[in-house]
Amino acid sequence: MKSKYYIEKIDTNQRRINLNKSWKFALGDIPGFYKNFFDDSSWDYIDLPHDYSIARPYSKAGEAQSAYKLGGVGLYRKSFIIEDKKRAKLSFDGIYCDVEVFLNGRKLACHHHGYSPFLIDITDFLYYDRENILAIKVDNPIPTSRWYSGSGIYRDVDLILTNDIAFDEVRIDDYGLEDKKGEIDLEIRSFISNKSNVDEEIILEHKLIYKNILVERYKSEVFYIKAMGEMEVKDRFPISYPRLWSVDNPELYKIESLIKYKGKIIDKITSNYGFRYFTATSSRGFSLNGKSIKLKAVCLHHDQGALGAADYYRAILRQVLLMKDMGANAIRITHNPGSKKLIDIANKEGILLIEEIFDGWILDKNNNYKDYSRYFAQKIGENKLINATCDMTWGEFDLKETLRRDYNAPSIIAYSLGNEILCGTNQTRSKEYPSLARDLISWARELDQKRFLTIGDNSLRDGYDKNLVEIEEELTRSKGLVGLNYCDGDKYDKIHKDHPNWILWQSESASSVNSRACYDRLGDDLREDMRLTSYDESKVAWGNLAAEAWFDVINRDFVMGEAVWTVFDYLGEPTPYNGIERGAPYGFPAPRSSFFGIVDTAGFPKDSYYLYRALWNEKDTTTHILPSWNAKELGDLAENVPIVVYTNAYAIELIFTDEDGNIKSLGKKYMEKVRTERGFSYKKVKGEDGPRSLYMTWHMPYEKGEISAISFDENGKIIRNTVGRSKVKTPTEDTFIKLEAFYPSMGEKREGINFITIDLVDEDGNIKSSALDEISVEVSENAELLALDSGLQADFELFATDKKRAYGGRLLAIVKAKGPGPLKLKASGQNLRQTELTIPVWGEFHKRNSLVYDKYLINSSPEDLNLEANKKITWKLIEKGKYHRSYVGDCESGPINTYVLDIKGEMKLVDYEMGIFEEELPIFPKSLPLVDEEGQIYYHGKEISYDDFDEEKFRREGFVRTRARLKLLGKNYKSSVSVRKLVERYRKDAYIEDFALEKRVSEDEIYFAYDTQQIFGEIEIYPQGFFSDFRFFIGESENEGSFKEIRANKIVKDSSKTTFTFEKFPATFIKIIGDVRNISKVRLRSMKIKVEE
Repeated sequence: MKSKYYIEKIDTNQRRINLNKSWKFALGDIPGFYKNFFDDSSWDYIDLPHDYSIARPYSKAGEAQSAYKLGGVGLYRKSFIIEDKKRAKLSFDGIYCDVEVFLNGRKLACHHHGYSPFLIDITDFLYYDRENILAIKVDNPIPTSRWYSGSGIYRDVDLILTNDIAFDEVRIDDYGLEDKKGEIDLEIRSFISNKSNVDEEIILEHKLIYKNILVERYKSEVFYIKAMGEMEVKDRFPISYPRLWSVDNPELYKIESLIKYKGKIIDKITSNYGFRYFTATSSRGFSLNGKSIKLKAVCLHHDQGALGAADYYRAILRQVLLMKDMGANAIRITHNPGSKKLIDIANKEGILLIEEIFDGWILDKNNNYKDYSRYFAQKIGENKLINATCDMTWGEFDLKETLRRDYNAPSIIAYSLGNEILCGTNQTRSKEYPSLARDLISWARELDQKRFLTIGDNSLRDGYDKNLVEIEEELTRSKGLVGLNYCDGDKYDKIHKDHPNWILWQSESASSVNSRACYDRLGDDLREDMRLTSYDESKVAWGNLAAEAWFDVINRDFVMGEAVWTVFDYLGEPTPYNGIERGAPYGFPAPRSSFFGIVDTAGFPKDSYYLYRALWNEKDTTTHILPSWNAKELGDLAENVPIVVYTNAYAIELIFTDEDGNIKSLGKKYMEKVRTERGFSYKKVKGEDGPRSLYMTWHMPYEKGEISAISFDENGKIIRNTVGRSKVKTPTEDTFIKLEAFYPSMGEKREGINFITIDLVDEDGNIKSSALDEISVEVSENAELLALDSGLQADFELFATDKKRAYGGRLLAIVKAKGPGPLKLKASGQNLRQTELTIPVWGEFHKRNSLVYDKYLINSSPEDLNLEANKKITWKLIEKGKYHRSYVGDCESGPINTYVLDIKGEMKLVDYEMGIFEEELPIFPKSLPLVDEEGQIYYHGKEISYDDFDEEKFRREGFVRTRARLKLLGKNYKSSVSVRKLVERYRKDAYIEDFALEKRVSEDEIYFAYDTQQIFGEIEIYPQGFFSDFRFFIGESENEGSFKEIRANKIVKDSSKTTFTFEKFPATFIKIIGDVRNISKVRLRSMKIKVEE
């Protein structure tokens, strides 16, 4: 069958070639997919970055913590031609998660981290006389993560080509910046290899360039590099004092490093580099370039909302620009290494980074028995990974590869070696963790001695676990920071007093949970619509309100700063509606993304964005009012509406104008500046104290009209240009569509995407935050509509659609340019007039070489193929196997390949077996091999058809056999696919009552609170007694309405205790109600999953 095939000819004059275009993709495992002659004509063409989970339907076989999305196996194939012999490496910036890489039918490497970069040397496995087939198998065997991870090749893939003598790595350091003298020393360490069989003489040259102007040049002496040898060359030379990189002025230089051989440049690497220095002390916090800075940091997950995990440059840049405008100066990348794109953007935009390498170590979290803990301490074994040895553990390898990639990044000030490393585990191997920490510190210090090391810890706030104290002491001895998750004022003070040498920072703060545009409730008010208040009144049990967290940090100079959890809502972990088991504990649909964000998944700021902007951004004036002014949005609060103003103005006067135009002042409030001993300052409402003094509050009954917040400076002058919503008004009846693009133009570079805000506004242009209209979107032929997103957590419609309901009066369209010419987007809705937006598209769109022909033949010969206007092509046989032949021919597009399978005799279609969980739909293989009478297997790749899968029978019996059919060469082949049910059984595990976040005991109640959901099976009460009248309640929030009663299946008494055995139950909060005065001890036994087939 004729199909289109893209022919990518590699330009060997380039050193680094991006390979993101024109991949073939198939969902589900397929035997033999990696063989060159395998027919992939039925597969889909896709471009990277690519996340195959985001397009899969929401499933009850998934978990709330991973957004009810499934992973499974995804297969990728990429064809490319390289005609000049070079040293060649493949560079992968991140693939989630279990990866096998094949080239030309040979397995070269595997990888498991999911987020860390890795390199493979493919030089010895390349073809130069035919196409090369790169085949990659990715498996995400959920449960692997506590949040939505995505699946697939979601970051860049590059091909690196060099001569035999080349740089492997260049590391740059500077010395003397803090002395502030006329010169400093620049040190460049070049790691060079010679893959030839001859000793050679070479020269190194380094150029320091600022804005295309040569600042300094250094040239080494001639030196030898041995045949098949590797060497490190250290060049240190003086340069004039440079411009410094900072968060306000991220000055970047280029450093060109060259290898010269016989006067010619044979290799060149260009590095972006920023000169800066930083310090931290246990008493005075952090300073950058000698200036004290409080870290105004945010935690950032890797997903891009509607795009899933796909790593688009413009999507990340949009996030960073929103953060910068809010006033953030740092990001804690959680809980994994960031992409190279994020690092580059942070370097250019001026954002400090704390890059986290691991979430956990050797114990799985939240019963995610397939997470990275399977591999952390496992030895790599035989592999073609660059920088790996057989005896190296995966933990060491992934840590070092990340540090190598990011060594020269000025934005990175610290590496985090783990996050809440024992939280959510059974802690059975906790005694091993100090030793693991020493290993990680040692491995990190082998590569990087200049940056801080840290972990994020959520245990020390509640007591000094000796293992964690030992880890923090190890970190402190090695230029370490003590990261505290969800600490508060008194606990900061105690830890600082008890450990005065620890340098403290709030590595995870707040955990406020809010919806956008939700104004009819306050506090922990859970309702059927599963939305949460937009006021700063809602938080998780272990967290703090936004104002509380910052108030405690800004008033303590010894705390370096905070990292707010989180800046964006992320997919998965929708606390307080989270769940760590398969299924739908809150019904279906239910929230599938978090409420933690300051900005929602669509990139629309919540009201709290303007609270942080008022607190953090001192460059202009923020004035923002909430709520919106519409009776049907206010509910019962309309009787006495809390009107909140977030501002950094000197004063605010609140003015109400009724619908008849009558004006009255609701009063004027003033801010005053508070300055700490070290010189940090913040503003609070004059005459008020505590966290709520960071913003202004009025109250009035709802009345139709308009409320305006008038901003004044210290001289009493009105500030007319403010940022935020300074007016709220009862909306008019008619609704209109307003379109606005985030970027003014588009192009092929940076993946050519843009973000179009679709606002539903009244006749005055004000967003109608009560509007929920369904909007249809269409784009011009030179564009692709990638996704729509309203930011609503409980929206269960797929993102990849052309119509979706707005939420809070807003909807986001994500579009991609496919060709030149202006891009046009039209938005319409029932009873809404269609609106059109035109966006210019710049740059060239390079046409990809392609050819339509029969590439995969059976029992035939390529001589009869006519490809170019009846021009006959001469085919050369280049490989002959037992049952296949490979040919190469030349045409105007370049060398092309044809593969022939020789199928003779009696054949059978191979039977196939697979296992799936209840509520999961099977992904049948697109192809099944044939087998002859002698047992020879034929991997042909032709597409298989299947009978319908009997879901009801599968639910009833746990096993279904489905017929598979293949029609080939006039014959009909049949086989079956056996689908069996996988069951996650639970067994008794560790006792975890001591790991509770909080425990309270009164005369009639014992209360346990955990910071994440746990699975329990037994409750033991000591001593043995008459406890049959006890009642047990479990909940997912502190809200009394979330608690439900559970009853024991069995009660067993022995000489020392009474054991209550239950069906397994998930809980974050547990209450034991009754006369508990005689109880001496309560033990809570967790359950652990064991999969059975």
